[in-house]
Amino acid sequence: MRRTTLALLSVSCLVLAACGGGNPSSGTTGNNGNNGANNGNNGANNGANNGANNGANNGANNGANNGANNGGNNGDVVSFTECESNGDCSGDLICTTGVCLAAPGGDVVGIIGKEVRDRVVDADTPPALDCYANPTPFEGEVQYLPIRGQIAKFGVGGSTVGLCMTVYNYERFLAHFTTLCADIADPVQRQACIEVDPCRCEKDNEGNQGAIDGCFSDIGYCSGITDATLQGECKATWAYDGANDSRDADIESTLIYGHMTACGTADGCPDDDEGYFNIPNVPTGTNLVLKVSGKQARWIDTYEFGAILTKVRSDDQGEYAPWDGNVISIGAWNTIPSTALVPQGIQPGNGAIAGRVNDCGMEGRTVMDGEDVVDADEALPVRNATVALTFDATRISYFNGNPDDTLPQPNRTTTNLLAVYAAINVPGGPNRVATAVRNDDGDIVSAGWRDIFLAPRSVGIATFEGAIAPAAW
Repeated sequence: MRRTTLALLSVSCLVLAACGGGNPSSGTTGNNGNNGANNGNNGANNGANNGANNGANNGANNGANNGANNGGNNGDVVSFTECESNGDCSGDLICTTGVCLAAPGGDVVGIIGKEVRDRVVDADTPPALDCYANPTPFEGEVQYLPIRGQIAKFGVGGSTVGLCMTVYNYERFLAHFTTLCADIADPVQRQACIEVDPCRCEKDNEGNQGAIDGCFSDIGYCSGITDATLQGECKATWAYDGANDSRDADIESTLIYGHMTACGTADGCPDDDEGYFNIPNVPTGTNLVLKVSGKQARWIDTYEFGAILTKVRSDDQGEYAPWDGNVISIGAWNTIPSTALVPQGIQPGNGAIAGRVNDCGMEGRTVMDGEDVVDADEALPVRNATVALTFDATRISYFNGNPDDTLPQPNRTTTNLLAVYAAINVPGGPNRVATAVRNDDGDIVSAGWRDIFLAPRSVGIATFEGAIAPAAW
């Protein structure tokens, strides 16, 4: 089911390579006016760092200031939003969930599409969007289970065996990268704060467990530390001291739940093309961020935001939560912009955001495929939705409705039947992705929003597929 959910995004990126929550956040800093200054810093850093970094790392390191500054430094409260009312937006833009967004033109209303036998049926049925205003409660108690899956690649890049999967707590991830990393004055150290993950700790300090433990402590991976004293100090340093301070100490300290280098058949894993991971003790019903990373000359760090494990399966090894990872190849990274009519490419310090807009699903819903009645209970793609960001991309591209040949439609201003979008050349740093659609009454309603932190030289996946309220601790 998870692979099906992300399959269309995978198809989009593969084709591109082949052809070339809660309430809106508030705060005191981080508006579009800062973008020009931040991009200027990015340009200055580019010249300074260019000689020190190879081509694969250059964009990430040169963008250290830009990635940190969108939300402000020195302990400022980060804002992911740019508006509270339509009066805060320019022109005909409207304020929706804190973002100035272009409403679908004319009388175009949202409808759902349903993929049937490798094509998409235009259901001519309005989307179910109530869950975005009132997120569906997570059913059941939080369980700490292994998360198992494989890593799919977007673009030509060889096997994903050997790539790293890291699982973060979503709220702690945003707090760490938008405040703690942003407060580091030295741009190289600040970029390391953003970029280093457990696998890079292990590779950079291979054979030196003390250095690995120290690196784990620096990035907040307390459970990975083997030295008991250092682990206790790490948990004390990273302990959450906010409103939920009654939570269990182990949970309070958790930024990173676990990691694994994806394995192949030589290690008894099922596949040599898509690397397999099995990471224990990951909570269900909890907002997560999944990061896949590898050699920067071949792969782009790829983050999936808002993942919530809701399905539990079992086999002879016990219960587990299924979820597949995703990674962008360097070939796709270099080809996507020109295909989406951004000829200058993704500039140093910037990245891309991609995903799909789905509705909430509706039990008992059906659509017609000719004379056939097809079940359509699940969350389905929403046609005629618009997507916008607090910190703008050079271009937001919407893709066609052909699952076998998914390409950008340059003149399209809303989602098509696959509801796939890609925001190209987005400033690194905190951002909000917001979507909206016109309902049958003519009102513009939210089709989901998500706060993210876009690391420089990375891709963020923000797919909307029915809002689920994380379980209370």
